[in-house]
Amino acid sequence: MLIGLVKYQFPDEFIKLNDSIIFQLPVDSIAFNIQQKIWERDLYKYVDQILIPDHLHDNMLDIIDKFKDIYQFDSHSMVIIVPIQIGYDRNPLETVKFYNIKTNANKSYNLGSDSISPLLPTNFKEKSVRFYIKDKNMISVGKYYVDEFKDFILNTRKNIKQKIVIDIWDICKIQ
Repeated sequence: MLIGLVKYQFPDEFIKLNDSIIFQLPVDSIAFNIQQKIWERDLYKYVDQILIPDHLHDNMLDIIDKFKDIYQFDSHSMVIIVPIQIGYDRNPLETVKFYNIKTNANKSYNLGSDSISPLLPTNFKEKSVRFYIKDKNMISVGKYYVDEFKDFILNTRKNIKQKIVIDIWDICKIQ
């Protein structure tokens, strides 16, 4: 936000910004400590990434929160769980403007998903969960929680399927 203000309100100051600012950090600041960890490669260790099934996309954050509650994760935990979403909620080609030079070059139009290509996918996003560990020597702990999360998702999937079967059974009994 501050960069945006400097960029538009004080363009002369904005063009002076460069990477030399990292050498001007006070030694006792949090930013300096982060900078030192980056330079020394004292970073969190990547453990694994789990792809969330399509039918659980809407509940991904709830699933992660439940998992954290069960295993009592907090901000001081050894394992860091990061939800990731890549992609779009809808077909990005539907927002592309097309022009027809032969009829009217000044008028734009969008193509519908049925007129673009029959080979396009129906899902344009992917959700996953990444696991990081704070201590490089504790990688086995991170792998344990990855396996537990996989089992947790599998049980969530079973619970959803059981609920659907029960709901269908109730509907059949009513009729």
